[in-house]
Amino acid sequence: YVYRLKKNYHLQPDKILERIAYRPYFISLSQMKQWGKQYDAQEFLEAFHQSAYKRYMSDRKFESIETYLNVIRYRIYEHHFRFATNTNLTLMSYLELVRYEIKNVIDIVEGVRYGMSPDTILSFITI
Repeated sequence: YVYRLKKNYHLQPDKILERIAYRPYFISLSQMKQWGKQYDAQEFLEAFHQSAYKRYMSDRKFESIETYLNVIRYRIYEHHFRFATNTNLTLMSYLELVRYEIKNVIDIVEGVRYGMSPDTILSFITI
């Protein structure tokens, strides 16, 4: 959300964190506040690439930031599904992976229906 608010709405850093419900996972709240104040949208994205999330990132070209972040989420869920010992986390990860796969099937069918090229369809797919 921080990237979108900076890039699309040009909000001031103090207004950005007021508008989101940030729950730290790999990036602490203090780090997020620092990035919000210090970086513009592109620099923020570059800092994000160097964070702990980089092990879940892909080199593919994506149509949107949402698809890019969905790939990261997909890979985190996949990791939890394979390695979590908490059954609730494993079940939640499985359900999220199924949701992404259903979305992928819908995106493929719509892409074919609207005559999109395979490369364009792939840019919308979360894998």
